[in-house]
Amino acid sequence: DRRMSSGSCSAKSSKEDTTKGKQASGRPSAPKGSDKENKRPANSAIRIRIEDSPISATTRKLESLHVSVPDSPTSELEKYFKSLSGISSVEDRASASIADYADSSMRSMHNSSECYTPSLQMLTDSQPAADRRETLDWLVQAFGVMHFSDVALFDAALVLDRHSACTLPGPISSDISQRNLLAAVCLALKLGSREDAQLSLRQVVEHLGRSRIPFLEVLNAEVALLRKLGFCVGTPTANCFLEALSLRIPKYDARFGSLASFLLQLSLVEPHLHYGYPHCILAAATLAIGLSVTDAPAEAYGILREDLALCGSHVEDSLMSCCLDVHALWVRAAGRRDAQIMGFYDHLSAKFAQPAYHNASYLTPPMPLPPMPLLLTGLLGPSRK
Repeated sequence: DRRMSSGSCSAKSSKEDTTKGKQASGRPSAPKGSDKENKRPANSAIRIRIEDSPISATTRKLESLHVSVPDSPTSELEKYFKSLSGISSVEDRASASIADYADSSMRSMHNSSECYTPSLQMLTDSQPAADRRETLDWLVQAFGVMHFSDVALFDAALVLDRHSACTLPGPISSDISQRNLLAAVCLALKLGSREDAQLSLRQVVEHLGRSRIPFLEVLNAEVALLRKLGFCVGTPTANCFLEALSLRIPKYDARFGSLASFLLQLSLVEPHLHYGYPHCILAAATLAIGLSVTDAPAEAYGILREDLALCGSHVEDSLMSCCLDVHALWVRAAGRRDAQIMGFYDHLSAKFAQPAYHNASYLTPPMPLPPMPLLLTGLLGPSRK
């Protein structure tokens, strides 16, 4: 089994590559995949960097987005990273190295995320919603058993959705679906941290595939998937923004971050919610709800406001409606009002009921959603240019 070494892989746009869907019977337990690649903005270079030093996933994602922008006033986020330079932790000192371009990287992360968001219409047309929910349910359970990180979970889900959004509508065989699923898992692990690399890829594939799918076939499926996506992977996920926007928020209550992560993962089951809003807004909405439910002080909302504004002008315009939509999904799932998502919700709740997640799934959605200072004080105020 091979693994990417340190270095960078230039992300390139590719022309749309259409293929004929393979017709076969049988219900797949993994998403169907193929291709439609979004154009990326000029001068936005994304470099996929693999962890060879103890730098957090968020720091690596920010570091990988190289942009050049005019000088602007020093933000609190930049000051935060600079303050880490004197700390004894090697990881914190490594994070301090991105201080000078943390602000521009937030904007570039937002632009790249928007650029590579899969088309909702093509995603919903390419596969039955039940198949996608089944795949997400499998990912949550498998990644929990294997102790893979949430970073890898979101990477795998985004790769599968982008790949699926490129597929011509029509049935696809279960074997092909399973190979694509395992290929996306392998790719997510290669892009992730060393914490996810306790086993070799061959061992992972044999365990998750129950030794039914040859490892070489999975690697071939991975190459085909990469070609379909123009070799552009490792693009920012909603989880990247969740981590970036929560960096400076003091841990008034440890549950708020876990609750935000729970709600963000719950949003995966609703593509119109997960991809209907910019990922920075979706992550900010889950954090705002987490702060509200745990009675955080106004200072926490101010920090969230400042860092979200770094993503660009007018990104916050839909924040209130996103908060309401996330809250509505939580109410619907917790109240067991939607039988279609209950399997996914139950397995996700079991995951977040663990002490490592501060028993976040035990929290119940408030009715109505409590007032949020962030939203009651003119939303986010002026955005940074």
